[in-house]
Amino acid sequence: TWTTHLVAPFFFFHVANAFDTADGVAVDVCTFDDAEILTSLRLDRLTDEDLAADLPQSRLSRLTIGPNGCTRAPLDDVSVTSGFADLPTINTAHAGSPDYRYVYAIGARRPTPISNLLAKIDVSGGGGGASFHVDGSLPGEPLFIPRPGGTAEDDGAVLAMSTDDDGGSSLCVLDAADMRLLARCRSPVPLPAGFNATWITDGQ
Repeated sequence: TWTTHLVAPFFFFHVANAFDTADGVAVDVCTFDDAEILTSLRLDRLTDEDLAADLPQSRLSRLTIGPNGCTRAPLDDVSVTSGFADLPTINTAHAGSPDYRYVYAIGARRPTPISNLLAKIDVSGGGGGASFHVDGSLPGEPLFIPRPGGTAEDDGAVLAMSTDDDGGSSLCVLDAADMRLLARCRSPVPLPAGFNATWITDGQ
């Protein structure tokens, strides 16, 4: 058997994490109030100054689904994300854990028609959020890579490909604890801007 709950409408692309609660399930997901993001990212909108618009709001939110209903509550700090979060990733050792704290995502320094920063979101509300931004840079999906032997949830590096302001491409390596730039590896050739990324460990 199953139960259907009605909630206020929203749109989403990506889920950050999910876990069981005492009376149901919690799903942390980047939510939009509607599907405007689908048209705002069309190429004709992005390349025409008259059509380009500021990114729609997107919040990392927690859906709590229980036997008696479903609620949605924001988790992100808008001072870090400027009200835009998507392409979330976590330390996968904490997948499915209700005690996890950190989500890494793309964010926005507004006004902008496209995401232009990387954000660390502290879902506990403990003030551990941080961001990384370079003027004219358009970063892609961040990936968290744990430090071998590390024990803290944010002990590692965040990797993200970036389209630079001159049309070139770079791989940015950030300290996952404070989003400080550790290294920037310039590609010898421009790479197409993309959304998603994959980390493959040695031997895979």
